[in-house]
This record gives sequence, structure tokens and C-alpha cells, in this order.
Amino acid sequence: MSHAAGQRAAPQQYHPAAAYPPPQQYRPPPRPIQGLGTALSALLGTVVAVDLIGIGVSAHRRSVFQRIIDGSDISVSEADLSDSLTFVVGGVQVLLWVACIVVWLIWFYRAGERP
Repeated sequence: MSHAAGQRAAPQQYHPAAAYPPPQQYRPPPRPIQGLGTALSALLGTVVAVDLIGIGVSAHRRSVFQRIIDGSDISVSEADLSDSLTFVVGGVQVLLWVACIVVWLIWFYRAGERP
């Protein structure tokens, strides 16, 4: 016998709640993020392409300014074209970056929900 002489082991009490695990809160399954990751990759690829186009537009605009500085004649339509291209490409760049930020934030939030 493992108990000292004259000592009895305390009887174990039965706790019915101990037989079952505690209830857990319902968590919906995590939402998929693969589609968002694909969309984000596509958006970033498009941003790179538009940025490369922007480099070309900036080079053209610089050449127009250089010709003006050198005293060469340029047409008003060429100057307007340079302004319009710069405005359009810059606007597309801003819109694409805003879209990237929104999709990235949603993707990051959903990725953080995953266990």
C-alpha cells in the first residue's frame, strides 16, 4: 500500500462537466485568399507595365522641353500631346496604385484571419 499507516486516500469526486470539453465559439471557415493573391499579382504586373510606359512618356516630354530650350520650333499639337500623355499615364498610375492598396489590405486582413 502506498499510503502511510492510518491515512486513507481521499475519494475522487465525479465532475460530469470534466468529461466534456468546454464549448467553443463558432468560427466561420476562413475565406479563400488565392483569388485575391492572383488579382494583386495581376495589378502589380499592370503597374509595372504602366510605369514602363510612363518612362517612355517622360522621355518624350523631356525631349520636347529640350527642343524648346534649344530654340527649336515645335507645334502646339506636339506640346498638347505631350501634356495629354503625361496626364493620362499619371492618372492611370494613381488609379492602379489605389486599386493595389485596396486589394492588398483586403488580402492582408483575410490572411490574418486564418488559423
